Amino acid sequence: MDRKSRQDAARRAIIEHLDAAIAQLSAHPELAVLGSRLAAIREIAALEQAAGRLAAGKLAAGGLAEEVQAPYRPVKSDAAGTAQDEAPEDETGKAAHDKPG
Repeated sequence: MDRKSRQDAARRAIIEHLDAAIAQLSAHPELAVLGSRLAAIREIAALEQAAGRLAAGKLAAGGLAEEVQAPYRPVKSDAAGTAQDEAPEDETGKAAHDKPG
């Protein structure tokens, strides 16, 4: 059994275990949050398995979950930069927030 086959088998086993855990939790409404989180994890595992079949080369190194959870990089807009960095000037060239003195 090659590495890819072992990974696919492991993913199938994980998905089956998650399905069983979700089914057991459905009988306990007080654990609904845990069940929904397990369902989300199960969906990620299923996506990784499906993506592994479609693009094995691309996902071999990191996996889909790592790509989805890439670090957030905020985009600095021009409007935000001017509001924070410099005050708008009036006709005389003074910043609008400066008081005449």
